[in-house]
Parts: sequence; C-alpha cells; structure tokens
Amino acid sequence: MALTHRPHGLLLDFGGVVFETQKRPTGLREVARQVREMLLRGGYDLSEDELARELEAGRTGLKHWKHSSSRRPYPTEIDAREVVGEFLFSRLPEGPRRLLIAEATELLATISMTMSDHIVRPGIPELLEFCKANEIPLGIVSNAHAGLAHRRILAEHGIDSFFGVQVYSDEVGIRKPHPGMIALAADALHVDVDKCWYVGDTQDRDVAAGRAAGVAGLILTRSKHTDNPPFYVRETPDAVFDDPRGLLDALINATEQMDPYSFRGTSTTSQQTASESQQAPAASRPAPTSSQPGSVLLPTGASSKSDPASSHQTSGSLTTNVFGSRAALLIDHGGVISTSTPNPEAVNEVAEDVASRIPLLPGDIVTASEVREAIDSARAVHKKLKTAWNEAFLAGSRTDIPEQQPTEFWATVNEFLGVVNAAWFRAEAHDLTVRFAGAKTSRTLRPGIPELFETCRENGMAIIVVSNTISGRTVRSECERHGLTIDAFVCSDEIGVRKPSAPIFEEALAIASADPKNSWFLGDKPVNDAAGARRAGIANRALIRGGSTPDNVLDNALSDGTATLVVDTPQQLSSAIIHSLAKEDHVHNV
Repeated sequence: MALTHRPHGLLLDFGGVVFETQKRPTGLREVARQVREMLLRGGYDLSEDELARELEAGRTGLKHWKHSSSRRPYPTEIDAREVVGEFLFSRLPEGPRRLLIAEATELLATISMTMSDHIVRPGIPELLEFCKANEIPLGIVSNAHAGLAHRRILAEHGIDSFFGVQVYSDEVGIRKPHPGMIALAADALHVDVDKCWYVGDTQDRDVAAGRAAGVAGLILTRSKHTDNPPFYVRETPDAVFDDPRGLLDALINATEQMDPYSFRGTSTTSQQTASESQQAPAASRPAPTSSQPGSVLLPTGASSKSDPASSHQTSGSLTTNVFGSRAALLIDHGGVISTSTPNPEAVNEVAEDVASRIPLLPGDIVTASEVREAIDSARAVHKKLKTAWNEAFLAGSRTDIPEQQPTEFWATVNEFLGVVNAAWFRAEAHDLTVRFAGAKTSRTLRPGIPELFETCRENGMAIIVVSNTISGRTVRSECERHGLTIDAFVCSDEIGVRKPSAPIFEEALAIASADPKNSWFLGDKPVNDAAGARRAGIANRALIRGGSTPDNVLDNALSDGTATLVVDTPQQLSSAIIHSLAKEDHVHNV
C-alpha cells in the first residue's frame, strides 16, 4: 500500500485540510459595507444592497469558472485584478469598477477573511509537531485568489513557521489540477515529488493534481466538497480520512522507510510533468517561461504579467476613453508624499530571515551576508534596466515600459546566490517582496501633505497615488501609517507597467472619472512623472523639490515645458490648485 512508507515530504492543501472554513451569516453584508465605504471615499455612492447583489452574483460566476477550470489538465490562474473586475464587480459603472480593480489584492484578502471563519482542523497541531520532530518537510499547496490572506491566517494561528514553503495559485500563476503546483512545492523543499504525500479535500482538483504529479501517497481529509465533485473524476485517492487525525495515524503507522533519503536539486517528476505537458493538445498545452524547476507555465500564445499589453487586457486597464469632468490630484509616493533614508539594518534583517528559511541541500550554506550581496546585485541589475527603459522612452522607441515582477527579481537574487533554490524563491517571491519593500528605507511624511489633501477634499478633487513600486501593498501600509486617506492606488507592480508609460496615468484618471485638462500630477522626477503625465494629456504637471532630482534638472523641465510648475512645498501646490479652480469658476460664471 502507498501509505506504508513514510514520505520524504508532506504537502497539504489549505482549506479542508489545515483549516475548516465556515461561512459567516453576516459576511456578505460586512464586505458590501466595507466596499461601499471604499467607494464613498472615491466619490461614488452605491447602495449596500446593490453591492451585496453584485458580489453574490460575481462569486457565483467565479465558482462556475473554477469548476470548468478543474476539467483542464493544465489550468492557469487569473490574477486579482481580473477576479475583481471581470467577476465580482463586473457590472458596476466604470469608475467604481476601476477603483475596486486598483485595490484588488487587498480587497480579495479582506473578502476571504471576512466572508468565512477559519478554524484549525482536529489533529493539525499534533501533525505539525510530529513532522517537525521527525524532520519531515512540510509545504502548503493551495488554489487561492488571496494567498496573502492564507499567509496572514497561518501567521495569526502561529503555525506558519512549520511550513518550508507556501505555494498559492495567485502567486505562481497556475492552479490545481495543474501538477506543476505540487512539483514546485517538492522542488522548493528539495524532495522528490514521487516520495511525497499530498493531502487535499477535493477530487476534481486535489486528486487529479496529485495523480498527475505522481506523488507517492494521495490522501483526502473529508470536507463539504469531498463527496460532491462537480463532475465525474476518474482518479481515486489512496485513502480518505474524516479529518487530519487519520492522516497523523497513517504517518505514525508508516514505519517502513522509502529508498534511502536523498536530497536533490531538481525533481525528476517535475521534469517529466513539464515534458508531458508539452505533449498536450495545443489549445491547453503550457509552455515554460523559464528553465528553472517548477517555473510558472502559461498557455501557448499567452503573455506573462510583465507584458503590458497582456496586463491591460486582463486587468481592466483603459481600452476606451472613460474620462469624466471631475478634477483629480494624481500624486507620486516616494520623494513626494514621503521622503526616505536607506535602512541597511532592516535589509540585513530580511537577509537573515531569508538565509534562515530557505531550504538547502545537505552541505550547502548560505549566509545572511551572501543573501544581502545577492539582493544588492539584483537591485543594481534592475536599476540598469530602468535606466535603459527610460532612455528608450525618451528616444521614442518605447511607449509602454514593463514593471519587473517579484518572481523575476528574486530569480535574479537566486542566480547571484549560485542557483540555490529557484523553486522556493519563485513560490515565496511575493511575500519576500513585501518584507523587503518595507525594510529597505525609513519613510517620513513630507510636511504639508495632509494640508494639500485637505485642500483637494474641500474642492471635490479625487486623490490617487500613482507610483512605481516593487510592492503596492507596502505603499498602502505606509500611507495608512501616516494617517492619510487615499481614494485609490495605481501601482506599477500591480498594473504591470511603470511610469512614464501613459496607461498608468490613464488608469488613475479613469478611476476618478477625471478630466486630464482639469487635473494635476505632483511628482519629483521630470521623466517618470512630468513627461509621463504629459503623454497622458494631464494639463497641470508639478514637480516638487527635495526628492531625488537635483534642482537644476527640475528647473530645466519647467523651462522646456515638460513640467508646468515647480514647487518647494506642498502648500505652494495647494495655492496653485485653489487659484486654478477659482479661475475656472470665473470662466464658467462669465
């Protein structure tokens, strides 16, 4: 029997295995209320009843999509922006819909943690302790539209440290029954997938994925989904237990060992999975985007998130002119809302954390200083890329500039470390990016920003942050820490293009239903901010001193018309906005 041999690694689904989810009777209304408050801040008044109906309809549509995806052998995941804009709130008016798209990642995490309670299933604490005591590596493999929420829930229950890797479909771009998710987790733990047990709760996703991946033991812990698959499933599990206590008993009783335990760098089964997937019919065949083990697989002909055209098409960016007549303040974050100083000590702490967490082959040693050097080297590579992209933009040979994705950055870090664990860095890239982004600098709120925002509010102007970011989540948390109320954030790592590309500015204007001729942009860089805003047709383009750009360069941007105003303080911009609005009112009155 497959379960007579103790596994070299144990891979667990999240919901139905580690946690039981129970719907809150008031959850739908709570989310609708929070969404309404978010829209009200942005100037849109939609009723709670309407939002609740839209959310319920969207969740039903998304459920049907999930079932149909489970029939595909190699399904890809849709990103947070598409879930919100194409399913959950697809029928809202364009302005509110785009505002919610911009806040999609955090919104989905809120929905996940508000709609349901998450209860640790019986036997899980003992199971985790048993695996730790017996040195059985643990991993999470879960379909999720909010892996962020799953990570938070594990941390809140104090059990996240038991898992060597967490693989979520929204972070790696593929979803079960794609066997690549299980193969990626095995690779990250440096164990052979055919010597792992995989534990899920569904037949159409988990059993199908486990069999395709070739795991040694395939187990279900019964949940409300287990005995009611949406369609016939030909694959069967090796065992079904009522709860994880049965799984623990199976582990305890599996006293026979598999072949002598041996770590390796690349899973044979993972390689076979990729090879077999390339033999699938062209319509469903995934094509590797990189040669690293467990790399995200995309359908033939599809583009990655870093492709601006793809990002715009799938995430709800502008395809038609939906601008309104409202005025808006579009504002950069770094160097404008806040000024920053490097925080090397905090970056060293991130490096120490990475060095302590990354699963390594026996005999391998990675020090915190080596991780720090690799991070610095990867940042230098990205800086050169950004410079080259901007030069191409100024030369007219490039219009839209892609943003580097977390998986790309940490793949570069891994390469500088000597290809230590590509799969782990790929799975953990989004979480690592948030940690790094929050650590690399210490930020101080620029004096006068709250007063500038108050001026905008008093005059009915929307406030949208438009920022080149490695982590939009970090920018949001910084603004929240400063006590600032922002209507929405348009962040390059989320939309897939970076300033000075026009679409990132156009997205902000569409969110606010704003007229570019009546709106303002405040930044601190002539090319990224002023030239990009000019390309998007924004009439009032202000640059502020005290950021990263020398004063003479700012003055030159004013002289050549790239910028229309250079200010020393936010208060000066407040005065300019008030003067402009008064002048506009006078023209209308005449």
